[in-house]
This record gives sequence, C-alpha cells and structure tokens, in this order.
Amino acid sequence: RKEHNKLTNRFRKAVFANVRPQEKNFDLLIDGWKGNRQLLIEAKTDWKGPTGRMQIRQAIGQLFDYRLQYFAEDLALVDLAVLVPAEPNDEIKNLLDSLRIGVLWFQGRRLCGKPTLQ
Repeated sequence: RKEHNKLTNRFRKAVFANVRPQEKNFDLLIDGWKGNRQLLIEAKTDWKGPTGRMQIRQAIGQLFDYRLQYFAEDLALVDLAVLVPAEPNDEIKNLLDSLRIGVLWFQGRRLCGKPTLQ
C-alpha cells in the first residue's frame, strides 16, 4: 500500500499544474481532462513478470467495473488508463491498447505514455 500511495502522490505532483485528480473508491479520476470527458486511472506498482501480468489484468477488470459502477449514465465519456512506475513492455502496452486503455509511466520525473496529460 505504501508503494501504491507513493505512485499516486508522484502522479499528483506531475499533473497538478494542469489538472487536479480526485480519489474516491478508485485510485484517480481527472474530471474534464478533455472537454467534458473524465479519465479514470488505476495505479499498479507490481507490474513486471508473471505476477505483474496478473496485476495488469486486475487493473483492467477494476477499470471496467468502476466505470460501470460509478459512471453508468456516462460510460461513453469515461476514458481509462493504468498508471505504473516505469515503462511497461510492448506486450502490456499492446494488451491495454487493444482494450482502449491508456498506459502512463514515469521516466525520471517526467510522466509519459498515452493519454498525454501535460
């Protein structure tokens, strides 16, 4: 949990000048990140190797579940993304891309990936 909080706090610092993320029963939500769209983000700190792939799968399930549970009336206006500490391999990027889920990571202090938030 401690690593998870570090990752979400790091994210907040990286994007605070542009947007102010919210937390509720999910990791992060950016209201109005693109016009009237919302960006729902699930953070995962353990994302490498066999257990990491399970964590990415869990993130996928969580994102779809949260979107349906909390945003059922606006499903089409809620975009999804997974936040990880460093750049994932192409296999993970392709998996998330095939589901139209963005992936964000840090390269040094810079936030990278798609969707672009800075």
